[in-house]
Amino acid sequence: MAAELPDRDKNRDSPPFQILLRICAGFIALAGSGAILGWLLGSPFLLSLGSGNIPVAPSTAPLFVLYALALYLRSRPPHRKTYWAGLIITSAGATIALLLFTLSSQGIHLEAEHLGIAILHPAGKTPIGHMSPATALGFLLASLSFLCSSTKYPWSAKIAGLLAVILAGGGFVFTIAYAYGAPLLYGSDYIPPAALTSLAFFFLGSALFVLALSPVWLTRLRTESPPRIALKMALLFSCLAAVIIGIGFFAYRNFELHHRSDVAHQLSAIAELKVNQLTEYRRERLEDAKLLSNNTSIAALVRRQLKNPEDTGNTRQLQEWLKKIQTHDQYDQIRLLDTQGITRQSIPADLKPVSAVIAQRLPEILRSGQETIQDFYRHDYNGKAYLAILAPILDPENGGRPLGLIALRIDPATYLYPFLQRWPIPSQTAETLLVRREGRKVVFLNELRFRKDAALRLHFPLSQTDLPATQAVLGQSGAFKGYDYRGKPVVTDVRAIPDSPWFLVSKIDILEAYAPLRTQLWLTGGFVLVLLFGLGSILAFVWQRQRVAFFRERLKTSAALKKLNRVYAVLSNINQAIVRVRDPQELFREACRIAVEDGGFRLAGICLLDKESGTFRQEAGAGKDDGYLARLCSTPENILSEQGPTGSTVREGRYSVVNDIEHDELSAPWRAEALACGYRSLAAFPLVVFAEVRGVISFYADEPHFFNANEVQLLDELARDISFSLEFSKQEDSRRKAEEALRESQQLFASIANTSPALLWMSGLDKGRIWFNQPWLGFTGLSQEEAVDNGWTAGVHPYDLPRFLQTYNEAFEARQPFSLEYRLQRHDGEYRWLLNQSQPRYDASGAFAGYIGSCLDISDHRNLENQMRHAVKMESIGTLAGGVAHDFNNILTAIIGYGQLTLMAMAPDDPQRLNIQHILEGADRAAHLTKDLLLFSRKQISERQPVNLNKIINTVEKFIVRVIGEDIACQIQLPERPLTVLADSHQLEQALMNFATNARDAMPAGGTFSITAEETILHRDFIAAHGFGKPGLYALLTIADSGYGMDEKTRNRIFEPFFTTKEVGKGTGLGLAVTYGIIKQHEGYINVYSEPGQGTTFRVYLPLLSAGAPAEKSPVEEETPTQGTEVILVAEDDEALRALTKTVLTQFGYTVIEAGDGEEAVRRFAENRAAIQLLLFDIIMPKMNGQEAFEAINHIQPGIKAIFMSGYAPDTIREKTTLDDSVPMLAKPLSPTELLQKVREVLDQQPASAN
Repeated sequence: MAAELPDRDKNRDSPPFQILLRICAGFIALAGSGAILGWLLGSPFLLSLGSGNIPVAPSTAPLFVLYALALYLRSRPPHRKTYWAGLIITSAGATIALLLFTLSSQGIHLEAEHLGIAILHPAGKTPIGHMSPATALGFLLASLSFLCSSTKYPWSAKIAGLLAVILAGGGFVFTIAYAYGAPLLYGSDYIPPAALTSLAFFFLGSALFVLALSPVWLTRLRTESPPRIALKMALLFSCLAAVIIGIGFFAYRNFELHHRSDVAHQLSAIAELKVNQLTEYRRERLEDAKLLSNNTSIAALVRRQLKNPEDTGNTRQLQEWLKKIQTHDQYDQIRLLDTQGITRQSIPADLKPVSAVIAQRLPEILRSGQETIQDFYRHDYNGKAYLAILAPILDPENGGRPLGLIALRIDPATYLYPFLQRWPIPSQTAETLLVRREGRKVVFLNELRFRKDAALRLHFPLSQTDLPATQAVLGQSGAFKGYDYRGKPVVTDVRAIPDSPWFLVSKIDILEAYAPLRTQLWLTGGFVLVLLFGLGSILAFVWQRQRVAFFRERLKTSAALKKLNRVYAVLSNINQAIVRVRDPQELFREACRIAVEDGGFRLAGICLLDKESGTFRQEAGAGKDDGYLARLCSTPENILSEQGPTGSTVREGRYSVVNDIEHDELSAPWRAEALACGYRSLAAFPLVVFAEVRGVISFYADEPHFFNANEVQLLDELARDISFSLEFSKQEDSRRKAEEALRESQQLFASIANTSPALLWMSGLDKGRIWFNQPWLGFTGLSQEEAVDNGWTAGVHPYDLPRFLQTYNEAFEARQPFSLEYRLQRHDGEYRWLLNQSQPRYDASGAFAGYIGSCLDISDHRNLENQMRHAVKMESIGTLAGGVAHDFNNILTAIIGYGQLTLMAMAPDDPQRLNIQHILEGADRAAHLTKDLLLFSRKQISERQPVNLNKIINTVEKFIVRVIGEDIACQIQLPERPLTVLADSHQLEQALMNFATNARDAMPAGGTFSITAEETILHRDFIAAHGFGKPGLYALLTIADSGYGMDEKTRNRIFEPFFTTKEVGKGTGLGLAVTYGIIKQHEGYINVYSEPGQGTTFRVYLPLLSAGAPAEKSPVEEETPTQGTEVILVAEDDEALRALTKTVLTQFGYTVIEAGDGEEAVRRFAENRAAIQLLLFDIIMPKMNGQEAFEAINHIQPGIKAIFMSGYAPDTIREKTTLDDSVPMLAKPLSPTELLQKVREVLDQQPASAN
């Protein structure tokens, strides 16, 4: 191998070449991989592009993939490794193809070609799964073409192209044959190539042809041909070729359909003819049998023969009869059998016994008395195939008793086989088969054309369904394709023989039947190829003529392009001068010089218009002038008023061209002078500055028709560029002033933005933020460089960042304002809530430029809102707890009342007293739970009075010490001055005990518990920061422990009822909830401070009383209930409570009248008004509440005494009634003692105070 790669490989880097090769390689790889996948999935379409076609061999598919890889490597930029890889692949492919071609041509097929895939091959058919010799030859040609195209010799490229054309042509022919429905080599001794293989070879040959083409030739074809003619010709050829191929295809298909129909009709007619003849043949043979059976003369001869075999006359007469029948109907042998199956007569004489098949059927036939055809059978002694007609002989004189049987044996070789083998028209392969079914197989009954001695010996299993004989015995009829007993594909027509077990198969080899199709295919294909060749020749001739015209036009435009390139050079150089030169005067001189030197103009000049004087002045000029421009500019009246190019340019503001000064009528005034200077054509272009003509630049040429449209367009662009430079020089002054104003505006904006309390930001079109004001940077602690783009988002709370980005992105896409609250980390690490309000911003042109936004710190405001929501939530839960407590109170009143009555009725030594006491203890605990609920809801009836908070703490201290235990230190700090508050001392004591209990549970290993009391003032600043309180003087209780502490989630829920962090059974979850209710009921406030591991601190604020507040009240001693005799009206909607109340009062001597609701109470009072002395009413009742019933009765009898009972809290009662605090009231649950004491107390009052 040479040291360097071939030139043709080095030049194969053009995109069209690579694309074409890769497309072909892609299809070839797809065909190979699709075939492999087809074998794995069992897909006929992937293997053969349709059912009935030869599939791609497993050994063929990977070779296509390898050749596709080789083509892909050649399409890449040249490299030694890819070059050698391609050569190795194709060399290996050539070796394999040569080996398989040699073996396949000799009929040797290796199982290794199956590549381990299990492929079933029916015997006698074309082998599948093996490479066709044509396929192997195709791979060999492909390898040779690839190798030849890899060398640097020109002759090898021609050989490579020739081989590629042969390969592509062969693939095309085989593909067209498949498309026309007459694939080549089918039915021959060689394996035909698959349809997918033929198509892949077409693409492989096409790719190799492109690979063999000289790159220089490809470049010339692409660059030297008319740009679009070649493409048009190729498209036209493709369209016309498609039409020609289509016409040929449809013509061939039409011929094919007719021919196939003719073959089918021919087979059908022959089969029908033979079926009819066979049916008639069987009918005639049965008629012969009937003639013998029904002949009385024959019966008499047979009877005498059987009775007296020695009767020679009778024997001779019987033999004459039988000989006549044999001779007339061409029977091979006639036997007379007696009822035992013994031969009594034989024509011709035969001493061998009758065949066992007939002997076995003898009893059946004699018993039935019916003539029968014995189907084909093999003789026991000579092995030949025979048929037999069996005619029973009956004795008419003896009631039809069987005498014997005459067997008429038929040798089918005499007539039947020749009849079946005859074919009406000459044929090399056509024949008729007679078959029958025997169990699970089909048996051939006649001798065959291509297999000797096949009658009754050749059979096939019924599972071989592609055999026409199998289809016949399975009930199919008509024409179809299949494989005959040789495994050859055939066209066949099968029929059943009526009234027989026979089936007729008429068949002919497909190769012979469709031979005219192949002939027609070659004729049609040849005609199509001739037409394609003729079409290609015509189009090639037209294309060649177009090329000649193209090159002629190219030569004509070459000079124009050369001149146009000069103008391009002028435009380019002057534009560079515009960039380089800032002074307008110097630029004018440089532009004129470049136009003359680089553009070849005879003269170039620039004249500017003086608006004040209305005159032109020459600013610059170059070339052969001879004072022409100066003289032209010195007479402004002539220039501005004349119709020449300069004047019209100034007046109309557009260019003017004179391409022939000598013959142009408008050039007459200055023609002579211009011609004298050598000017033959000119073009003038306006210099327009800010939409106003400020001058003219003129170009003069020394040849006529110098300025064409392209040059005028370029020179007009040049004039606009010079005009732009004039505008630019003026804009520079305006720009400097604008920049100064912009700097002042930016400084003002920066001053306002950086002194604003809001956090300001600005974003760009890419959504990233591009600016932050100083308050923002100070808040976050970031620099401007760290915060821009998306760097600032690192400080957004992780939970808020997705929501912020979603809102921002949606608003950004819709160009809509948006407002959003989110948390941002301050420079000290604390997350603060910000309210972000943003608006889209637009630039000076009105185009969207991003967003501008401001953020305010609303953390304190949100804290106040959260505290307010928490208070409302706790208030709602408290209302629910109060309602639940009322229901418990009614139940507990009944339990406690009946329990105490039962206990009072028992003897002191009654063993059941302990059980009743346990019941009362449980009820008492339930009553305390109800009280806790009412305390939480701030609806428990409390008796508040001025108390010294220090005294309450001192009182409860000894209980706290016992509760918290010895391992927890208790520290109490109280001021010397008394802290007087309006409170229920019992409730405050319970609140302090709840604090102590929770602190104990939080310090299982010991710690410190402290209570500090002090005086404090709540100012408005405190209230604004904490969200609660009223201005004034307060007692501050600080309860602290050194326990576990709490996280934020727990802190937010500690005051919720039934919320506990303790184990199941170790807490009710009401302790702090009740404490919260107590504090709120006392118009106080409570707050908690805690962190995990840092302990917990509660701060309780209680309003202090002034120095002149009344002192504490001492408790009143309870009186012992006494007996009474009065009549009491009891109204209670709860039946159990009403019965209990009646029982208690009755036991102590009172008379009770009951009522279930307010309306009934009024009615009962009206009935017993003279006797009733006291009303005992439940406040909340249906129909009419207690107050409404009392008011109705008081209207009847003013001054009547009354006591009200209720399990509801006082504020609920105040909502539903208008009773004042002076009305006697009993709170449920209550004991019988409390009830009796209150009743006696009210009855003993003076009438004036009873109401």
